[in-house]
Amino acid sequence: MTQNLPYNNLGEFLDFVSHVRSERQSNPARTLQEAWNTYRPNLNATFQKYRSGRCLSLSTTFCEELSRLGVSALTTAKPAINPWYCLPVPGSEEDPSKWHQFSQSAQEVDHSSALILFKDENGHDGVMRFECSFEKDCPTEMEEFLGNDSQSGADRFQQRQYHSNPELTPNRVMDPSLIGKMHLRGRSKMVMKTAEGKILGVDLLRGNLYMNGAWTKTNPSIPVNAQGQVSIDLASLAHPDEKGTYYIEGKAVTLSHREALHQILQAASHELTIPDTMEEDLIGLAQMTPELFQTFLLEPLPLIQRYYNQLLPIGKVVIACRTNQMQGPPVHIDITRKQSQLLRLHNNITGAFKQNDPQAVELAIGAFNQAHEELKELEKQFSQQKLPA
Repeated sequence: MTQNLPYNNLGEFLDFVSHVRSERQSNPARTLQEAWNTYRPNLNATFQKYRSGRCLSLSTTFCEELSRLGVSALTTAKPAINPWYCLPVPGSEEDPSKWHQFSQSAQEVDHSSALILFKDENGHDGVMRFECSFEKDCPTEMEEFLGNDSQSGADRFQQRQYHSNPELTPNRVMDPSLIGKMHLRGRSKMVMKTAEGKILGVDLLRGNLYMNGAWTKTNPSIPVNAQGQVSIDLASLAHPDEKGTYYIEGKAVTLSHREALHQILQAASHELTIPDTMEEDLIGLAQMTPELFQTFLLEPLPLIQRYYNQLLPIGKVVIACRTNQMQGPPVHIDITRKQSQLLRLHNNITGAFKQNDPQAVELAIGAFNQAHEELKELEKQFSQQKLPA
């Protein structure tokens, strides 16, 4: 169902930005909250506009199309653990911690599927489920539950889900538009991703619009920064007509940030659907970013942003510790113990953010950094063969 279909949770956010821009044209003093109150997203229209989407927009669009054909179909959803509903604390990528407040704010609609209700040739009720997953080769992408004289297909479907995990039994999504709207408040990172893994995205915490390296491998004419990455700082893009230094095929060029964005989107348009409004919406998003953190995004995203520059090196240390422990054998028992302590302390940092407690965050980061200095000293002694066997 999703074969060769790009994943896209960026388009929905940009449509909200477009709504805010429209509201402010008639009333420049309109706040984000006021614009939010009048916003009613059309997930089907966004899906058609970008020819891409995510599970909720895909299932909603699919069910609406089937309903127009007279087929009984409905969108269902269930809680799940995936990166989009976990706290974006660097270092937690391989051990994600679910952000329950975000999930609950959107009625725990973490993953959506489409159900088709039908009758077979014997008059028995049946159910066909489409997973609406963007994973490659999903084994449960399409499942059929046929009824019989003693049990309907719907009963068999519900029974199967209940025995798998009673807490994850799917429920009907009564108002997909409202759920899509609520999801926007927990989005700190949004992407458009091709089936081949090329990503065009916006990371509000890092503060940049970017493409991953898969693009430049096949198109060296895309403007890159001094580090060789396709990236425009949102603070720069907020002033689109100011100029900056970019590099094209190794040569420094002076471009306005608007021109650099235009060339990036032009390159992306060969593999993604880029609407005419996208350039201005991305500039609008860049200009709104400070306001998003001040008044719109759910806690603890503003707190995470405040400490993000400290969290990035911590995340690298955590990934290195986890990799060393998984790839073993242990270098030295004291080093292994210290690495394990760092992983526990990183969990404390995540817990402090879950509490949205700045003082607890400060203490947790301080404890981690102290333990890291102790690890570096142990590694230094080991390299000098000063650690006892």
